[in-house]
Amino acid sequence: VACGPIAGDAGRDQPCTRPTNVAGYDTCAKGFACVSLSTPADASTMRTCRPVCTAAGNCLSGEYCAAMTVPTLPITQGGVCARKCDPFATACASGDGCVTYLDLTNQFQLTCGVIGSTGAGQMCSGGNSCVAGSACWQVGDSGTTACAPYCDGTHPCSSGVCTAPGGTTGFKLCL
Repeated sequence: VACGPIAGDAGRDQPCTRPTNVAGYDTCAKGFACVSLSTPADASTMRTCRPVCTAAGNCLSGEYCAAMTVPTLPITQGGVCARKCDPFATACASGDGCVTYLDLTNQFQLTCGVIGSTGAGQMCSGGNSCVAGSACWQVGDSGTTACAPYCDGTHPCSSGVCTAPGGTTGFKLCL
């Protein structure tokens, strides 16, 4: 998150805008950033003010510090508090579902975000390209990615093995 002039007073979860579409130049109050954890994001993307964080301890219970980067800079500038998403219980907004997002420790976690239309088991292009209930993940050693269904002790896999892939926190996939 870049520094910019405070142009507004919108607080936690209130709608906001980035008049110039540049991170840090927005209508949020001090200590908040105008973000959308959906991809791709552009000037027309609906955004809300989320608290800025530098560690998970800066966020409320049920949240984590989602890494935010500024495309023009090669380093992570900190993050924003994002709600954790349970793929079997979380009620995301219409058109959204649990999607993977990196935290500040470089671990993937789940948060609500815009989902795609690629079905479970089909090859995917990364990001949020899969339907609700699955994540685009590398399968095997080939480097190929496919939409892998989420699973746990009460939601078994119809094929594959329910496992927590390396680099993840709090979710498992059928791989």
